[in-house]
Amino acid sequence: MYLSQFGEIVPSCWRELIDHYPRVELDAFIVMQTMFTGVLFLTDIDYPVGADLVRAGFKLAP
Repeated sequence: MYLSQFGEIVPSCWRELIDHYPRVELDAFIVMQTMFTGVLFLTDIDYPVGADLVRAGFKLAP
């Protein structure tokens, strides 16, 4: 597969994430025809991150 000019932008934006978010570690990624998938790690050990803190617009039951 050959990437379009817009598809070529994705890898550079992916690599630049660590410049904007220093507590993020990047891992593998792939650009496909209709989507992008990447794995990243949140490395801030002073602030706990877990499923109870990630709400994504949903209200968790008490």
